[in-house]
Amino acid sequence: MPDDRNLVNWPTRERSRRPNKLIALPHGFVSLHPEPEGIVHFIGGYFFGTGVSCWYGSLLERLQQRFTVHSYSYSFAQLSHWKIASDLLEQIEQVKIEATRISKQEGFNPEIYEDPSKHCLVGHSLGCECISLIRFLGFQKDRQIQMLESARQILGPQEVTEFDFSDVEALPQLQSIPYRSSLLMAPCYKTPTAISSLLKVRPQQQLTRYLIQKSPELLPKTSLISFDGDTIAGPDADWVHKE
Repeated sequence: MPDDRNLVNWPTRERSRRPNKLIALPHGFVSLHPEPEGIVHFIGGYFFGTGVSCWYGSLLERLQQRFTVHSYSYSFAQLSHWKIASDLLEQIEQVKIEATRISKQEGFNPEIYEDPSKHCLVGHSLGCECISLIRFLGFQKDRQIQMLESARQILGPQEVTEFDFSDVEALPQLQSIPYRSSLLMAPCYKTPTAISSLLKVRPQQQLTRYLIQKSPELLPKTSLISFDGDTIAGPDADWVHKE
């Protein structure tokens, strides 16, 4: 057995650096790193995404050691993932402004938040769908509607409903999304059976897949993590890998 008395615990950069500063948001929080390597925007899966600090605590804690981490929590009762994606994008822009402002106050380097290449979108399950929908909402409005109409002709009205059209038309015109790097963990575009039998969540799986197939921009610079034996997200993970 080694003699611990002969070991020297040299101070590391991690131990000596200033602690992260927490920023509370209406739907989540930001852990502001004093010297971040980048900015991670995280959104979780069905049910788990409503309490990210609880369900993803270990993952977020590790990310916070190197990055500024923005964690988004959504309402489980929200049936329109279009609106979740729109709200998330709006909050991402708010985070960039607020992180820049507070970094200047705290003496941190604020320039990194203005660099789109330093931002990464990370999603689990439903969060992966929202990442693709975020980018879809960055298209011009007429292109959005044209793609929905094309999807309805191919997939049928049962997959592309009037609610999809009304949701997309009602959302504000968003700017083209510059944050192109993303990590998808066990992507799942299909609502769990127990939920789908009670609630009409939109968009449906086939619509999301169709939009991705017709628009390669929805999966740019994407990394994928899937898990052996995952019978829920496995088929979608395999499909994304092929795309």
